[in-house]
Amino acid sequence: MNKVDYTFGESSDHDHDRNRTGDKRGEYRLAGSASVILELESGEPDETGQGGAGAQTQQCRIRDLSARGLCLVTSQPVAVGALLPAFVTLVKGQDTYTLMVEVIWCRSDDDRWLIGAEIQDSDETSYVDWVEAVARVMTED
Repeated sequence: MNKVDYTFGESSDHDHDRNRTGDKRGEYRLAGSASVILELESGEPDETGQGGAGAQTQQCRIRDLSARGLCLVTSQPVAVGALLPAFVTLVKGQDTYTLMVEVIWCRSDDDRWLIGAEIQDSDETSYVDWVEAVARVMTED
């Protein structure tokens, strides 16, 4: 993960955005380039029982992240309260983390949407691996 520059803590941009979004998370966040695919609607299961064919997805960019949440930037709104599978890639070409997220807030920001998503501790996800990856990034020099 050391090919991507993640910034520790909050910048003045985040302080400005905090006032606009009402975000009150108390933990440090990382800002960096990463991508997320939200699965808005499941597809038809294949012969192994895994979904995929015909799934409706939405590509998002991560604005900032923490072990427990994501702030996403996307072109379309998402329903507040929705529980959605999210496929997070911190560094292109490396592992993708499968997470379950709850949409806590969704707000228009000019020609894009900002989405606050809380990561849920859920079976059959990469939750533990995700928390460990975020911890590693926060402690890298």
